[in-house]
Amino acid sequence: MPPEVDSDESPVLVGRSALSSLATEVWRIRKAVARLDQPARSAPGLAALRFAARSMERVLTELGIEIMDLHGRSYDPGMCVKVEHISLASEAANGGEARIVETLEPTVVFRGKVIAPGRVVVAPVDKEGS
Repeated sequence: MPPEVDSDESPVLVGRSALSSLATEVWRIRKAVARLDQPARSAPGLAALRFAARSMERVLTELGIEIMDLHGRSYDPGMCVKVEHISLASEAANGGEARIVETLEPTVVFRGKVIAPGRVVVAPVDKEGS
């Protein structure tokens, strides 16, 4: 006799760490696929990988999880991120404007609350180049 399968949508307890790890890995898959050059994008199986990543992201969204890639945004010292390059962040804290130039890990939000701060690289804004 086969094991019984619970057919209802009863809640399952999942830890914050597991949720944030899953969200981060989905984000990494999406970033890796996006970085591929054009010939590699048409490789067999890649469309299925993109579809799977989008499907996982959709499920996470339905569960109330938001994956935030802050690349390109203005940096504010009050943001819920871990800055990897301290000297550039301290230049920004001393009155200079700074921008997030790379997201090493996304910020993961669950039902409006940050469960995993992102990891970012911050650089001062070049005002002469603007």
